Amino acid sequence: MRFPLLFISLFGASAMVGQFGAASVAVPQVSSNDLQAIDVDADGDIDLVSLQPGLDMGWYPNADGQGGFGARQTIVAASFSPSLWALADVTGDGAPDAVFVGDAGQVLYLAVSDPAGTFLQPQPLLNLDGSGLSLAAIALVEVTGDGLREIVLSVNESNETSRLLVGLNVQGTFTDFIEAGPLFAGSAPTFILHGDIDFSGGNDLLVMDMLGQLLVLRNLNGDGSDWLADTLDLPNGMFSFVRPQLIDVDGDGDLDLAEARFPNVFWRENPLLEGGVWGPWTAHQLEPWTTAGQGVFGSLGCGIGAGVVFRPENPALQLRYGHWVQEVEAFSYRQDLAAVPQGVPMLLADFNGDGRDDLIMYDQGDALMLLNTIEVPVEPAILPDLPALCKYGNEVPLPDAQPSGGQWSGPAVFQNELLRQMLSGSGNFTLAYIAYEAGGCAIGDLATINVVEFPLISPFLGGSYCRNEAPIQLSSTPPGVTWYGIEQDGVFDPATFQGSFIVAEFVDVTGEACAAESFPILMQTPLPVSIDPVGPFCVNSGPQLITGSTVAFDYEWSGDIVSWNTSGAVFSPAQGPGTYTVILTANPSDPTQCPGYDTIQVVVNDQFPDIEISEIPVLCTVSGPVDLVPHATPPGGIWAGPGVSNGGFDPATVPAGAYLVTYTASLEGCLASQVASIKVLDEAEVTPSANLEICPADDPLQFSGFPEGGAWNAPLDANGQFDPSTALVGAYTVVYTWVGQDGCVLNAPEQIISVLSTTAVEIEPIGVLCDDLEAVPISGFPGGIWSGAAVGEGEVVIINPGALGPGQWPLTLTASGPGQCPGSSTVDLVVEVCTGAPELEVALAEAWPNPFSEEIVLRIGAMGLLHLELYDTAGRCIGSYGQQQAGGRLVLNQSGAMPGAYFLKLTPEAGVPKVLCLVKL
Repeated sequence: MRFPLLFISLFGASAMVGQFGAASVAVPQVSSNDLQAIDVDADGDIDLVSLQPGLDMGWYPNADGQGGFGARQTIVAASFSPSLWALADVTGDGAPDAVFVGDAGQVLYLAVSDPAGTFLQPQPLLNLDGSGLSLAAIALVEVTGDGLREIVLSVNESNETSRLLVGLNVQGTFTDFIEAGPLFAGSAPTFILHGDIDFSGGNDLLVMDMLGQLLVLRNLNGDGSDWLADTLDLPNGMFSFVRPQLIDVDGDGDLDLAEARFPNVFWRENPLLEGGVWGPWTAHQLEPWTTAGQGVFGSLGCGIGAGVVFRPENPALQLRYGHWVQEVEAFSYRQDLAAVPQGVPMLLADFNGDGRDDLIMYDQGDALMLLNTIEVPVEPAILPDLPALCKYGNEVPLPDAQPSGGQWSGPAVFQNELLRQMLSGSGNFTLAYIAYEAGGCAIGDLATINVVEFPLISPFLGGSYCRNEAPIQLSSTPPGVTWYGIEQDGVFDPATFQGSFIVAEFVDVTGEACAAESFPILMQTPLPVSIDPVGPFCVNSGPQLITGSTVAFDYEWSGDIVSWNTSGAVFSPAQGPGTYTVILTANPSDPTQCPGYDTIQVVVNDQFPDIEISEIPVLCTVSGPVDLVPHATPPGGIWAGPGVSNGGFDPATVPAGAYLVTYTASLEGCLASQVASIKVLDEAEVTPSANLEICPADDPLQFSGFPEGGAWNAPLDANGQFDPSTALVGAYTVVYTWVGQDGCVLNAPEQIISVLSTTAVEIEPIGVLCDDLEAVPISGFPGGIWSGAAVGEGEVVIINPGALGPGQWPLTLTASGPGQCPGSSTVDLVVEVCTGAPELEVALAEAWPNPFSEEIVLRIGAMGLLHLELYDTAGRCIGSYGQQQAGGRLVLNQSGAMPGAYFLKLTPEAGVPKVLCLVKL
């Protein structure tokens, strides 16, 4: 939002030489008639175009691109008697073409040019001879949206009316001229301005009618098919236009109207972008009649927005300029241009391509060029803070700023002084400071000053206050007041206030004082009321009754409660975790009293305590009481259980055994419990890792003692381990003794370790075995488990030398005697390739028949037998016979035996046993 500041020079403008360079003759002795700046030859440099009255229409090329103009070149010859004209590209080749009125105003011509600026022979477009029509203005405007410019004519008709005609451009040719907009009463408009004025559709047209009203023909569809005529709302008729410029003065993107002439230099603001409604065009006066004069608006290069150069009508004043200052959103005060010619009219255009408009002016028949030498500022203005003031007092000089030497402006500012008593009302007022830099541009900024009739107290006090109300922090605008009636911290505390008024006095930097007083203050005494403390509660605590007391008959409970009655208020922790407010209000029954309040904050928690219990040492039945408090966290809980009293455990009150005790703790109302075990013993306990009967080859026997940490007797080591490999066969007593922290002693019942002897195992010797034998029984004592060359169980195992083959084969017998540890014996069986075995069999004994069905007849050989044994196929001995004499005969009846293979072991009186294989049918 722009602050409407008028930066009018109230005590004279200062001289400036940095805006424009020295004047030089651009074009000598040239007519000032309708001089325009146009790039005629399409080379990117701005040229000059003029119409010499009674002669030709011509242009001066910008030969060096720096404002050095060459000789005049003809656009339209004098033979055509050109008058009204416009120059712009209508053919689409980038070079401007000339549309003009010739032949004493009777014919409209088009002279097409090439990019070099050479114009062809003019061709007639419209013959007005005998039509009763005459042309008042020409403009070349793109209105159909195809990129080509149409010819817009302001036409006088024969019946004292006028209108606008648009010649449609069809690929550079013009055949139809159609009416645009309304019919005007009286003379036709003498100028046609164009641009997208309403930011809608396409290019619009702006004209002035005979009554001086400005009309905008709004190109609604952007194609010239629908025109809406809007008469601009121009309040304040003292700011009227003659021939305005359509230019964005304030740099906000829309086109405003501006004019520099006598009696006003002013501009009117396009309101379209402020609210979206096309309302009144507000006038902004830049120069009053005392300093106004003819000039021109353009872009001076001092930032966004427009600048103005003008010559005051007062001959005693010099040429002046000024420009829009965006920081303050207003025009700068105008500066004098010293030692600059005072010629008019003027033209602003960028002739050297540096982005700054240069100045062309007429002086004594010559067109003078003044190149723009402005330097864009790089540093912002720096304004001091303006201290607050009391309104009533003498004028206050406003401080200087950076750059120095500038001017302050704003409400009640005159010659850099603030006439504070002339301000309307009080409050914050916006002032602007603008100063010109050496480079020629003005910079500025806004500052706020607080001017008050009296300081504003917030909040403003007055009326009745209760003693139980909370203190109120007062503040003042401006700050820094002196308080009366309360402390200087500005706190109004009803509990301690003793006066009837509060006064705040402010003294400004000039020494002027102004004060504000509160309304009368009446203090009342509250009814006594109190709420009994409660909580905190857990979410699972269930409904809680909150009680309180008051002397009032009329009272009520409120806040986060379920209900209330004469007993109190019911509060439900089930509302969830958080902090809740409960209020008890005592209502007065006497005007001298005020309500009494008491408020409590009830905390509801859903976090339960995390209980940790350290190990409680083992106790003896004779131990003293133990303090349990150090063993549990969080502290502050309660111990309970057998033998527990006042946070301690007394083992003297319970028999020996294990006891469970409970610790319960609270965290903001939420309870949690944990159980701990306490052991009270009258003797220690010893547990072996295995049977107490142990063999010398067994692994060490590990004993564990409870409680741990006791002492073991020999031969157990300090860790309770007994190693049988180092002990002799016999019995050993285990003794374990434990001493508690309090010195009590526990002994474990004695246990006896028995180290057993190892069983002696024997395998009957057997000689070399022949590999042609199929089964040989081998005996061992005591019976046990056979392994190695043969597998079996018992006192006898059958081996098959033929299956083993020649070689040495180990055979092991493992056995345990009663009350003994297992023992084993191993022999190596030798199997060889034998000869003469049948003779050996005959020498011992001969069996017939074989195979047999019922009985076997055994003839004893010449060697005689010590004894013989008969085995079935499972290796069981089914018959044993004593010594047999050589040459004897023995009948073995096996009629009841099962069919199969049987073995007869023959043990000679001298030599190794021999086995005969028998088969029963």
